[in-house]
Amino acid sequence: FAQVSNPPIDYIREALVTTLETRLGPQRNLLAESPAHARQVVCEQPTLTDEQAAALGRLGAATDGDLTSTTLDTTFPVDETDLEAAVADLRDRAADAVRDGTDVLVLSDRAENADRAAIPALLATAAVHTGLVERGLRAKTGLVVQSAHAREVHHVACLIGYGAGAVHPYLAYDSVRELV
Repeated sequence: FAQVSNPPIDYIREALVTTLETRLGPQRNLLAESPAHARQVVCEQPTLTDEQAAALGRLGAATDGDLTSTTLDTTFPVDETDLEAAVADLRDRAADAVRDGTDVLVLSDRAENADRAAIPALLATAAVHTGLVERGLRAKTGLVVQSAHAREVHHVACLIGYGAGAVHPYLAYDSVRELV
């Protein structure tokens, strides 16, 4: 996120390298080309609206054999589990979902309440990303983070840097609606 560059970046003439477009789903061999390479969700930017996040959550509901998604809860019961065990469980659930054919994993902390604590979004994202890399599964799925923890541009940038392909900062949207 450099704000000043020398020479200046010309985002109009260099649109190919300055695009915010992101693709979610399995990544195929970069040295080959097939129709399967196009089997991805293309987002104009990595920050998803409520409607886009809802549409991702419905992937696979159609019977046409298109992409599928699985939402993984990143919260855990505070009186039964500690953070370390919750992170290990999340990594295992993510790997199982990818092995079962999930094309897009959504990590969500929406179930957070007085009894359920959320794994911090950066920790959950990094744990799932590295867990999938270690198991040789990362290229088989896209990763979306749906989190109240993402409230600023920097938070979204960090989540992307830690492995997310897109972020749904639902609390930020809810806060703006409340203010309006």
